[in-house]
Amino acid sequence: MKKILLLLILTLAACQPAPATAPTPAPATASPTAAATPTLPPPTLTPLPTPTVILPLHSPNGAPLLRLRMFGSLKGWGVLENQLLLTEDGGRTWQGVPVPGEFRGAAGTAFFQSAEMAMVLTSAPEGAGGLLHITRDRGQTWESVPVPAARGQIQFMPNTDRESFLFTDMGEADGAMAVALYQSLDHLVWDRTFAHTSPETINGLPFEGIKHGVYFVNPSAGWMYGKGVEPEEIYLFATTDAGRNWQSPRLKLPPNLPAFTTQSLPPLFVDGQKGFLFLNFISVEGQGVTTGVYSSTDEGKTWQLVSTLPGVSAFHFVNAEKGWAWAGRQLYLTQDAAQTWQPVPVAFSSREVAAQIEFTDERYGWLLTVDDRSQVRLHQSTDGGYTWLVVIP
Repeated sequence: MKKILLLLILTLAACQPAPATAPTPAPATASPTAAATPTLPPPTLTPLPTPTVILPLHSPNGAPLLRLRMFGSLKGWGVLENQLLLTEDGGRTWQGVPVPGEFRGAAGTAFFQSAEMAMVLTSAPEGAGGLLHITRDRGQTWESVPVPAARGQIQFMPNTDRESFLFTDMGEADGAMAVALYQSLDHLVWDRTFAHTSPETINGLPFEGIKHGVYFVNPSAGWMYGKGVEPEEIYLFATTDAGRNWQSPRLKLPPNLPAFTTQSLPPLFVDGQKGFLFLNFISVEGQGVTTGVYSSTDEGKTWQLVSTLPGVSAFHFVNAEKGWAWAGRQLYLTQDAAQTWQPVPVAFSSREVAAQIEFTDERYGWLLTVDDRSQVRLHQSTDGGYTWLVVIP
């Protein structure tokens, strides 16, 4: 169960996911040399067959749904460990979408820009670097371009297929992880803005700790989030220069915390300015998890602690005021920008934990859960989360 739950949580786009003051770039230091993408054949347009129906996800042999991204009440994308999916009926049925190359969706290698546009990362046939595949017609045709890495997390800026980031881990051992970050302004040429070229802190980003991913609110400002190993360390790092330099933010702590380590969830911005950050403070003595909820109204330059919840695993906001969070074994709702939270009176199994919450407006939402028997379920709501229908039991 831990493996599937970890896979589910790590694949969060939004998505589901900062400093108390604007981070100041570190003193000038030698940054890793920008590395252009290896020279490979030019972009190609690959027509593919019409999507075919896959084995129902709720059947005994159906693969578990690991992630979804919805656009409106009906259309959306889904991810299995090695399959890209689409739905036309709100998640009740799914079709497999052929992707060029070998797709590994569990590593967060897909990004969804709209109901028609998706970006997928696969390995290159030659084994050097990777290939980025972009469809703008719901999987009917794909544009394929070379990229510097075959695995990792991709993020495109809103409403574009050009400005983007590629985050990849370079190896993990003994609670430490080396990573690299690439940026592109046109999705064709990629420059390396950061890399752990040695097992030490480089330009403010430590080698220690597990980096789960990055989230950029614009082509310059972003955050590296993950899970720390050092007590009392806030494992969240901010950049204002596309990842060349990093700073650990100074955030106000929730009151009366025991000794802790931290796990940061990816920030989420509902527009260009308003954002939310959830930071889990994990007791080193087994006294549970307290989540600090922070909000920003200035594009993440400053953050304010606005509330706390008991151990959040997933959250989503549909606008600057209304959002949902799964805390402990309970779904919560806020309608005042996370200042206060009310439990939603819905009975889920006590064994279920949410891995993703997805709402497209104030009515239509989806909840992806996994239980202690590794059973994945997809729930749908059409009334803002007050009632839920099990779509995939």
